[in-house]
Amino acid sequence: AGTASVDPVVRPQPQPRRGLLEWRHELRSYRASDAAETSWLEDATGGEVRAIYEELASEPYQELFFEVRGVPGPALDTGFAADYASSVTVLEVRRAELEGRGCEGDLAQR
Repeated sequence: AGTASVDPVVRPQPQPRRGLLEWRHELRSYRASDAAETSWLEDATGGEVRAIYEELASEPYQELFFEVRGVPGPALDTGFAADYASSVTVLEVRRAELEGRGCEGDLAQR
């Protein structure tokens, strides 16, 4: 008798991403530079994303440029996250700024 093989679960790999992040009381969103839709943001950095956003933001509800390493994910079905068609889990903040090069440049070179 043979043994059945089980396919391992394929998990998305972290990817470098550039885009605009907005952090409000009950809203966390991220729109990648190469995407038309905005995703719900899950912060897996231990609070680094929020701390950097609050340090840089000069006005409420301001979109800031963030270059991150993150994992794209499906829509979530809880709370305000349910209003988004997708999610992104941020694992690392590479760069954040009010202004600058933004979405220009090659992510592979960083």
